[in-house]
Amino acid sequence: MFNRLRRISKDSACSLATSTPPTNARDHALSNAKTTTFYDLPPELRIKIYELVARETKLSLFLISPTPKPPSLLFVSRQTRAEYRPILLSLSPVQARIQNYDFRPLIRLVGSLYSTELKALRANSNLTISLHLADLEITNRDQLSLLRRWAVKRAEHLDRLQWSYRLVVGQSGKILYPATEERLRKLGRSIVAVRGLQSAIHESLAAELQPVSDVLLARYGEWQAAKTRV
Repeated sequence: MFNRLRRISKDSACSLATSTPPTNARDHALSNAKTTTFYDLPPELRIKIYELVARETKLSLFLISPTPKPPSLLFVSRQTRAEYRPILLSLSPVQARIQNYDFRPLIRLVGSLYSTELKALRANSNLTISLHLADLEITNRDQLSLLRRWAVKRAEHLDRLQWSYRLVVGQSGKILYPATEERLRKLGRSIVAVRGLQSAIHESLAAELQPVSDVLLARYGEWQAAKTRV
């Protein structure tokens, strides 16, 4: 799709004639003909094209291997980048990978964004935090401290990004089934730990941790239901 957009900018306009003019006249006409490029399209049409591309482009954060490449359309020209970037940030599905409750990379990234970038991301309703857990149980205070730091930053900064959460368990990133009693117990203890942290901090901070609690509880319900069926 990006290659097709590039080709548009290289296409030349074709002239129609009922007869072939003399060579000199034809060469003169061609030399004076204006080349039509992608940027000659009306701005509203270019925006529609950018929107179509953005909705089909997924942005992944913090993937170590393979390293995600920025969308190619951002490298076409300065004008394209300036026009496309805010549309990309406001429409593309964005997924941030968080490992074992360590939100610090995401905190740093959000803190480094320009106001225009934050404005575009605020309009994006497809922002997902993929919470990857090697172990279901919160086993030490460091993890609770990381969760509390995330709640504080969410409450302090008015980025108001609309993050949703999903839970991925296991090193492979695959959901572990069937649900065993041990997994249910570990996940249950994590839910208790998160709720305990919520009750120990200010109400405004507790609200920021509610989505984390909800996604853990939802997975617990799924596993409990699966175990019952078995």
